[in-house]
Amino acid sequence: MDVVKGLPSDISFLIGKGGITSNDVLSTGLNLRAARLLGQILPGCSMVITPADHPLFPKLPVVLFPGNVGDVQGLATVYRRLNQSIN
Repeated sequence: MDVVKGLPSDISFLIGKGGITSNDVLSTGLNLRAARLLGQILPGCSMVITPADHPLFPKLPVVLFPGNVGDVQGLATVYRRLNQSIN
């Protein structure tokens, strides 16, 4: 989670791959106690957003991508969708 804490503050989104890893990204890496659920970007893959007053990553979209969800293209699909939405 030191990697998450050391990310540049101008990142556009973050994808946590794996159930426990995604939980750790939110609770330890981003030090969140609550986040607003935006919905699902793929079936079983939730997307949340950090609060506007987050000290490092305000309003950062974060995808929670459990390890047992999606097909072989799932992660690439999520990345493309997020990347297209910011460009």
